[in-house]
Amino acid sequence: MNDQINGHQNERGLIRRNAQSLLRLINQLLDLSKLDSGKLRLEIIRGDIVPYISYLCDSFYSLATDKQVQLQTDFSPSTLIMEYDAEKVLHIVSNLLSNALKFTPSGGLVTLRTSMVKEADEYWLALQIEDSGLGISEAALPHIFERFYQEEKQSSGGTGIGLAISKEMAELMGGSIEVKSTVGQGTTFTVLLPIHNRETLPIQSFEHPPERSTSRVATVGSAEETSEAAGSENPQVLIVEDTPGVVSYLQSLLNENYQLQIATDGQMGIDQAISHIPDLIITDVMMPNKNGFELCDTLKRDERTSHIPIIMLTAKADIDSRLEGLEMGADAYLPKPFEKKELFVRLRKLLELRQVLQKRYTSYVHQKQGPDPAKTVQELPTIEEKFLQKLIAGIESRITDAEITIPEVSRLLAMSHTQLYRKLKAITGKTPSQFIRSVRLQKAKQLLETTDLNISEVGYEVGFTGPQYFSKMFKEEFGYPPSELRDK
Repeated sequence: MNDQINGHQNERGLIRRNAQSLLRLINQLLDLSKLDSGKLRLEIIRGDIVPYISYLCDSFYSLATDKQVQLQTDFSPSTLIMEYDAEKVLHIVSNLLSNALKFTPSGGLVTLRTSMVKEADEYWLALQIEDSGLGISEAALPHIFERFYQEEKQSSGGTGIGLAISKEMAELMGGSIEVKSTVGQGTTFTVLLPIHNRETLPIQSFEHPPERSTSRVATVGSAEETSEAAGSENPQVLIVEDTPGVVSYLQSLLNENYQLQIATDGQMGIDQAISHIPDLIITDVMMPNKNGFELCDTLKRDERTSHIPIIMLTAKADIDSRLEGLEMGADAYLPKPFEKKELFVRLRKLLELRQVLQKRYTSYVHQKQGPDPAKTVQELPTIEEKFLQKLIAGIESRITDAEITIPEVSRLLAMSHTQLYRKLKAITGKTPSQFIRSVRLQKAKQLLETTDLNISEVGYEVGFTGPQYFSKMFKEEFGYPPSELRDK
């Protein structure tokens, strides 16, 4: 029986690996097709390319650590404003770095260095990636950039397309790639890109913030009015990342449309998430003081934070790592370095999903013939279901009391006022005050439909102090006055 189970597990692992390889091959073939048809166009920006390359390199530190390979950088000059295509530079650097790490044994060294050189009266950015790995044979060197070429003794399972695409992308930008290698000593790839700097193009900045930035962090107060003011601004995103270059890049992408909070290790990320209840979390996987998997598992099991969408970033993009992250409750998984367009889409879709959740829960009080509230709550994830059932039960136990306060409700759930506000707003779209009123009015609607109490009596039964205010709130909630139920 155990042999049979192990056999099935091995088969599934083989299927996963083959599917991953097939997807990578398809993406590369699509790039080749665009190159051949002339549809792969340049998207030139003007900015400081050095911190961007630094970010790309930073994205591989966790993978280098995992393989026990030293990854070091040498940037000269430390700043260089020029025109470049960010996505194509990303592809080239990622391909060359991943190859260098793949073919460098444990204890080896990979170095990325930049310099400015002058050739034929023109200045160029020289980007070198050098490794102390296996090396490439003299016979293979002339063919290394040919499509689908693989050295016969290689057993890495590559497709032989990555270097060909990188070379053609470099040439599309007016540059080149060269390689030098000695078997048993290592390989050096040199990328040359022309330095153009037209002042007519605006500069896209890539700032390096302080080590612990509080860039546009929302002020979280104890009063509901403060929380409501913060909630009316851009969504709050917590970035949990220990690599400064990656933090810098994320800040440069997200600063304009999101309020950002920064944590530099897993435990700090957990503490900040519980304290501030952000709208979304972006976390690295490999970090000190609890890794991304532990952070995700902890927050998804905690009633205060279980609803927060989590995006995991990692250079370990193999299928097993992605599955582990998803098993821990991650909502999305992006390989580093990631394409900014994909990150933007992921962020937008996860926040839209939160809105769908809000509508699904609140629909029963906004529609005259809405679904059964108990059934609606049961459709939510188990931990959210328990949270809302506990909250509703606590409110209903004191529903005749007109003076139910938010601190009292918070204590019922063992949450701070801020935690209750942020979680409730995220999953229902309502503030605690609005939610309490909705529970009162839903109970009032039920009493009007099932008892002979008059409208004033029903209002007092659910904690309203006057019939006029009760009727006004009832109409706002359901779209018709309570008298309409009595007229039926």
